[in-house]
Amino acid sequence: FNITCLDTTTASQGRFLMTDQCDVALASCTFVDMDTFVFDKGTTKTVTINNTTFTRCNQITTGGASFDGCLFDEPTGATGVVASSPANAELVTNCTFNSDGTGNGLEIGGTAADVDLTGLVFTGYDVANPGTAANKAIYVNIATGTMTINILGGSGVSLDHHVRSAGATVTVSVSVPLSFEAVDKTDTAISGVQVSVYLVSDDSQVFLGDTLGTGFASGSYGGTTPVDIYYRYRKSSTGATKYVNLSGFGTIESSTGLSVKRSMTVDTIADPTI
Repeated sequence: FNITCLDTTTASQGRFLMTDQCDVALASCTFVDMDTFVFDKGTTKTVTINNTTFTRCNQITTGGASFDGCLFDEPTGATGVVASSPANAELVTNCTFNSDGTGNGLEIGGTAADVDLTGLVFTGYDVANPGTAANKAIYVNIATGTMTINILGGSGVSLDHHVRSAGATVTVSVSVPLSFEAVDKTDTAISGVQVSVYLVSDDSQVFLGDTLGTGFASGSYGGTTPVDIYYRYRKSSTGATKYVNLSGFGTIESSTGLSVKRSMTVDTIADPTI
């Protein structure tokens, strides 16, 4: 559903407040020019907000709800989205924050702890050093302790001063996802394929993994991006079907990392019975 406040000069622009814990699922909704949103899932309920757009809305308090694929477009509050803890902040994934030029994007409260932020895109936020402006992509509203913010994909946060802190010592660690899939000619997953990845610039290895039963090998890369790489697929096991080794080139991108799917051919020379 879509809800738009038609008169932004009124005393109340409309709020969405969960005053009693319950199961809630919002998908592909649009809210425009509204006031505050408060979600409270408690310990036994499930609250999911997926692919939903909040345009020029006031502060959103997550209350432990999961947000995926959402757009927070020019939030009007001092902070766009407030998570009461690092664990709750991790439930906001693959979302985009567009600044209106004044407030912070994502606020993290509670007790200092390392946090993984996945696929978040921040645009228009202050990137000047030091990181004290009230228009930062991330505001750590924690006064003491130390924490590392692991940036997994997305964009807009790559250095410590892109984050504002209320006193806690914050370190930003940036990495992007890597995913490699191996299938046969029928598009069936091949397990046990060794995947190795190297930098074109100096041949240094930056990833080594084996595909599991699903045919995937996955990891992350924390170096400077974009960067050109080459990769190799190899499978040769005693008593198992042999496949022709293959290789290729690619680029680990700054926001999306790298995802590769390759089809492997049975090696009839190594296994003449096939």
